[in-house]
Amino acid sequence: LQDGLKYLDAPSLSGESVIINSVNLHSYYKLNKYIEPEIHGNLRSRTSIHTESGVLPSEEAYLRGGLGTGLRVNVFPDVKARIMYTHNFINFEDFDPFDRNGYQTGIKTDIRLLPRATLGIQYLRGKTYFHKWERISPENSLSRSDSTSEIGIFTQFYSFFLFNLSYSYQDVSSEIDIYSHKSNKITLLMAKKLPYEVMLNIYALVRYKKYNSESSSETDNQVELEDDERGTFTINVSRKITRGFNLEAQYDMRRGRSYLEEGIYTRSNFSLSLSSQF
Repeated sequence: LQDGLKYLDAPSLSGESVIINSVNLHSYYKLNKYIEPEIHGNLRSRTSIHTESGVLPSEEAYLRGGLGTGLRVNVFPDVKARIMYTHNFINFEDFDPFDRNGYQTGIKTDIRLLPRATLGIQYLRGKTYFHKWERISPENSLSRSDSTSEIGIFTQFYSFFLFNLSYSYQDVSSEIDIYSHKSNKITLLMAKKLPYEVMLNIYALVRYKKYNSESSSETDNQVELEDDERGTFTINVSRKITRGFNLEAQYDMRRGRSYLEEGIYTRSNFSLSLSSQF
């Protein structure tokens, strides 16, 4: 469970002030040495404090969530498989045409190549329905649904440090052609334990999206979420100071699409925090 508050006192940006709530659940039960059923769910809300208009769509108030189930199967000692199903939804406060719900199914296989090296392959397929979609037209309104296919591969290695590299390719086919697109995403995670109980973590993400239609541009009003940011770089240093307490320092840089002006924005955050484990 996470709760947060973001407040801006600039009159032109006050509409971005929001209260954020996020709940995540993941639970599984080991029936035997071969089968482990699981459930997973999430719920996230962003509630506007002010009512001024002209806010960034990505910062707009919304409620979204998902609930799903899965089954882990230990096929062989070095091969594990996981099948999953998730139903999800999102409801915007002011962007009704982009309200949607749908489902996603998938399968993932993990293969242990070496005692400390793993190779994984994942395939996902989903359908999304925009029930309030409308196109301004004197003749009629146009319905919209999107079909998504995604394939990903990742490798993980651990010896004197942790190295995790993944790549995924996503193909989205929409009934509204300008929203059909293909995207590539690469993520990198590295972690290393340093002397004096210091832990170093580095995370990077790069996403490239290309629309099928030439009429689609960066300024099209496709409401996106924080998850759609084009680039992320995070470096985190933590140290255990007492039993159960860690001191953390973090730098976080994110690049995404600007809705107030054409182009890309870059945002940097510095944080110092104290965490407790119990």
